Amino acid sequence: MGSTTALSNNKSHWYSFSEKGVYRFNIQYGMWDPVAPTVHRRIYHDPAFADPATNQLYVLNGCIGPDMRYGTLRYDTATSSSFNLTQNLQGLGTDSGITATWNSLKKTAFIFGGRGYLGDRGLRGLKVLYLYDPTSVGNITAASVTGDRPTGRYDHCMVEAYNGTKMILFGGYEGGSHLNDIYILDVESMKWTKGTPAGPTVARGGASCAVTNDLFVAWGGATKSSATQMLTTVIRNVTIIYNLKTNQWQDTYSPDPYVPPPPLSPAVTIPPNSGTKTGSGSDPTGTGAAVNSGATSGSNSSFGWIIGGAVGGGLAV
Repeated sequence: MGSTTALSNNKSHWYSFSEKGVYRFNIQYGMWDPVAPTVHRRIYHDPAFADPATNQLYVLNGCIGPDMRYGTLRYDTATSSSFNLTQNLQGLGTDSGITATWNSLKKTAFIFGGRGYLGDRGLRGLKVLYLYDPTSVGNITAASVTGDRPTGRYDHCMVEAYNGTKMILFGGYEGGSHLNDIYILDVESMKWTKGTPAGPTVARGGASCAVTNDLFVAWGGATKSSATQMLTTVIRNVTIIYNLKTNQWQDTYSPDPYVPPPPLSPAVTIPPNSGTKTGSGSDPTGTGAAVNSGATSGSNSSFGWIIGGAVGGGLAV
């Protein structure tokens, strides 16, 4: 929870942003590369997203210019260079908890929630959906939406599904409450639909989420005490699953076996007619552990992850 991360467009590196710089994790070799410096110092609980058509990563409100205006941090993964896009992000919550997710259909980032001051109501969760194109001049606009709209919230999770034709929003906090509701946005009509309510153990904020085939999957997160406002890590139903076809929470899944890539090794010379074959990586098999989402069981599905943001968190494209 609370991290600002993004996955590169070719899925080779995972980037983590902090006030000290940009850390890069090499997924193939399982190790951290040297820190890439950044001149921008304001990174706190802010959402990051990647444009899959470029080498650019973006962090909303990720830096503050000399005039004390918030700006978008743009990070070029090809050159390890960072830039301050001093764009007008007026309307966004600036007290963290925003979620930004790239949408493949609209080719823009969808931004929802976060905390902001609402007159005499004080600091509250926001409920406006924004569309953000970091390459355009008038780059952020409030979307015109209909249907059963999500209530104001922060530290929620949002991810795209079905090649960007749907956006799924889940959970988060508002006031002293942790939320268990799920909403589905039809991107072509921009109409929200509220999904089936979940049990109390599903409620949480700060979760990570993904979509694979017809399944929305969320894991981790924390609950909030209404009395003390303290957060407690989720320890029951850590992983929860919602079937987007049946609109029901389900309690089982069985992903395809994981087949690792062949190990990296020097070339081997094989004598003629030796009957020896080159080695290859083993193919372990297995099934996923069952989880209980407090609803109905559903069908099996293989996992091809599209990871979504939470708390300004992870996003894969």
